[in-house]
Amino acid sequence: MIKTYSNKRDGNKQLSPHFKVREFAEPGNDEIKIDDRLLPFLEAIYAALDCTKIIIPSEIQGLAGLAASAKTILSDDKLEA
Repeated sequence: MIKTYSNKRDGNKQLSPHFKVREFAEPGNDEIKIDDRLLPFLEAIYAALDCTKIIIPSEIQGLAGLAASAKTILSDDKLEA
């Protein structure tokens, strides 16, 4: 389900162990839409790569880009932690 947040009001809200609302914000736009199905994908990537942070390039920061990228990464047979 896609949920709508306000960066000003909800920016510090913890969505999952490693992600807050503000991390999905676009510059100059207070409204943030996040599909809650995305968070388990991002947490799986975080765990699989055993990383301390994930940096999402601006080219794929849109919801569709993130979801497609996460799906591709998680389904890649060559992914090795």
